Amino acid sequence: MAPPVRPANVAETSTVRLDDVKVAK
Repeated sequence: MAPPVRPANVAETSTVRLDDVKVAK
């Protein structure tokens, strides 16, 4: 996993990662 660049946007990052996983599949 890539290091969190913005700790404040952890929730957004998690959501984006989930979306990326869905798109990848």
